Amino acid sequence: MKKIYCLLVIMCFVVSSSMAQQQSYSKVRVSFKSGITMKGAKGVINQQSITFLENGLQKSYPLADVRLVEAKKGSTVYWALGCGGGCLAICLITVAANDPVSSGYDNNQLAGGAAIWTVFSVGAGILIGQLTDKYKPVYTSSSSSMFNRFDLGVSTARVTKYSPTKPNLTLSYKF
Repeated sequence: MKKIYCLLVIMCFVVSSSMAQQQSYSKVRVSFKSGITMKGAKGVINQQSITFLENGLQKSYPLADVRLVEAKKGSTVYWALGCGGGCLAICLITVAANDPVSSGYDNNQLAGGAAIWTVFSVGAGILIGQLTDKYKPVYTSSSSSMFNRFDLGVSTARVTKYSPTKPNLTLSYKF
């Protein structure tokens, strides 16, 4: 029994460590240390580099040049399938339970209405998926600490053209 338990624990560690080697995302936004930000699709992050498609061209950059990688989960398809499938199921139950004599509608009319409602539900699911799928940080370089994100600025400001110049001290935080 101990051998099986030990084997299971070792298998879990091997599988989890091999899965941590590479992460893939449907849409990515990469911010470089130079200040450039690029958007792409099918991003793959491994221990040394990030690879993604930008305008159909595959680009690969070392993680030493990257400050931040943000990614979307890609849940639009799931929302569309869920909304459309749920509506289709309800409509099919309605068609199956229909009695044309008492309701006044035959099954062909109800099937056409079911198809229209399903298409509208898929569209609503796509819209919900697009609105709820936000970019979330998945990689941050170790050099971007909290203290490096503060920006202290000194400027001069005038309320009107004729008022005296006053020093203005600003402290901002880069998210």
